[in-house]
Amino acid sequence: MNNLFDQISILKSNKHYRLGDLILCRGLRWQHDRQIISSNKEYENSFLKDYLESRIKNSGIDSQALIECSQKHSKNLNLKDNTLYVNIRLGDSVMEPFGKINDEAAYGRVNQLFIFHPEKLMYKISEILAQHPELNHIQFVTALHFGDNEQNNTWRFSQEAVDENRRKMKMYFDFIEKKFKLPLSIIPATENKIKHIDNQFLTLCSAKHVILDGAHFGQLIREVRKLIRQTPEFGCKFL
Repeated sequence: MNNLFDQISILKSNKHYRLGDLILCRGLRWQHDRQIISSNKEYENSFLKDYLESRIKNSGIDSQALIECSQKHSKNLNLKDNTLYVNIRLGDSVMEPFGKINDEAAYGRVNQLFIFHPEKLMYKISEILAQHPELNHIQFVTALHFGDNEQNNTWRFSQEAVDENRRKMKMYFDFIEKKFKLPLSIIPATENKIKHIDNQFLTLCSAKHVILDGAHFGQLIREVRKLIRQTPEFGCKFL
């Protein structure tokens, strides 16, 4: 498992393209970042820009726009029914806003994320594998995400944070491989950061078997999966 961590993409600066915050209207700058996504050609043909352009204005979550954009953008996914897709929130989750590592105010600790609570992850994996013995592969859908905010100089990338993620995840990967005796992989990266984020999001929204971490990203995916269950024409395969 020595090189598994090194296959995880590093998003050193993801100021604006934060799906959970912008769709769920969370955080201090979601309105500001929505304007940037809508007006910048860098985000053309992305899931988030399509959603913002198609949603009913002055509303909360537009469920219809959300499901239509999910259908449109997930057409080319290559998902495996015998794979368990596991989301872990990595990157700035090991630090507090100004960069102190493993502080009591660390994002992952405050939000009860898997990075600080591996026992929750192990329990969920054990539970799903027991229910679905046909599963023969675990793929981690994750990235080292740093949502830096230039307005108050918070959530900045640091090598110290990367090293702490590596230390924790190496232990977890080793334990998961030994305990469950299944091949492990990381979702393949794409050169385009926006496409990579969209691919991770849509994979977790559409795959048959998933485990989702907490915080706004996971909350949004749970909402989309609930909508998919209620939309027969989507061809939902999960329960």
